Amino acid sequence: MKIRDLSNYQIVTIVVALLGGDSEHIDKEDIAIKAYELAASKFSWRKYPDRIDLNTIRDALNDAKKTKKGGLIVGNNYEGWMLSKNGIKWLFSLSRLDDFEEYHFDKLIEKIIGLLNKELERLLSTQAYNLFISDRKEEISEKEFLEFARINK
Repeated sequence: MKIRDLSNYQIVTIVVALLGGDSEHIDKEDIAIKAYELAASKFSWRKYPDRIDLNTIRDALNDAKKTKKGGLIVGNNYEGWMLSKNGIKWLFSLSRLDDFEEYHFDKLIEKIIGLLNKELERLLSTQAYNLFISDRKEEISEKEFLEFARINK
């Protein structure tokens, strides 16, 4: 199986991953350019195949977001797009296929796991967490909660 054999929504999910959508929102236009590079015939105009069809990209992104398609990504065309938990799991299954070795999904999954572990360590070291597990929830200050939740005020 080659990437061109996948559905459009699966291809844009892979593109989101390749562009760093595990840790930041990716713009629709960046996704369009990379998707066109990987499978031009699927993401171009019929009459002018040298042009990227943004409607096809939009539809593929919205499909990838749908629960019935696996809910592989989250986001929108204004904020950008990121991988969902399901998308990461799906990429992990692809990392085991020889046809997709060149995309190094296994390394991407390792990076994601590393980031998640780092965030978990940060959460576990906060005062808010320590008070919560000590059954002293009422003592958590607003500042401590905002620190835990990573909200800048």
